[in-house]
Amino acid sequence: VSAMSWQINFHHDTHKHDEPPRDGISQGTFDIPDRGETSANVWFRFILTVRDSKGSIGKDSVDVHPEKSMITLNTSPSGLLVKMDGQPHKAPISIESVEGLKRDISVEILQQLDGVDYEFLNWSHSGATSQTIITPASDITYMANFSPVLGVENGAIAIYPNPASDWLYVPNGVESSISLTDVIGKTWNLPIGPAGGSSAIDVRNLPSGVYILNYSLNQTPFRHKVLIHR
Repeated sequence: VSAMSWQINFHHDTHKHDEPPRDGISQGTFDIPDRGETSANVWFRFILTVRDSKGSIGKDSVDVHPEKSMITLNTSPSGLLVKMDGQPHKAPISIESVEGLKRDISVEILQQLDGVDYEFLNWSHSGATSQTIITPASDITYMANFSPVLGVENGAIAIYPNPASDWLYVPNGVESSISLTDVIGKTWNLPIGPAGGSSAIDVRNLPSGVYILNYSLNQTPFRHKVLIHR
C-alpha cells in the first residue's frame, strides 16, 4: 500500500487542474464538487502509480466522464430575460449541465417586451424568484410566468399622480388593500385613506423607484406601473 500513489486530474476543455497526490492508500472515495465549473465539457482522470520493491514503476489510469442533461429556461410569454448563474439569456435557452451540479436561476421582477410591461408571477415549479436548482438526471424545463402590467386607459378609472411623492389616488370602490411591489420583489401592503381621502394611499414612507400597483375593482384585478419620486 505504501508504494501506491494516486493523482486526480480535473479536465476542462483543453486544460486541466491537478489535485494533490494521495499516497499510501489502495482504495477510497472522491467527492465530486457540486459547485464551481459550470461547463459540461469536463471529466476526471484517475492515475495510479505503483513502485515495487525493486524500484520498478507501473502506472495506469481511468477516465471518468459525468452524466449530463439539458436545462431549458423559458418564460411565458416567451422572449423575456432569465438568468443562469447570474448571466442573462433571452428565453428560451437550453444549457447542457452535469448531473448533480447546483445552478442558480433567477429573473428580474419587472421586464418589458415589445413595448409591454410585464411583472413576474411565479415559477411553474414554485419557489423564490432567485433559487438554486440541482441538475437532474433527465432533461428539464423551468418556466417563469409573467403577467402584463395593465395600463389604465379608461377615463373613468384614474390613478394619479404618476410620478407620486406623498399620496397616490386610486379609483373609488377598490375592494382590497393596495399592494406595491418594487423591482426586486419586496411588497408593501398599504391601507386606503383616511388622511388623503377615501381613495388615497400614503406612499411617503416608500423609497423612490418603480413599483407595480396591485388592486381589485369590480372583482377584476389590475396592475399598473407607478413611479415614486422625490
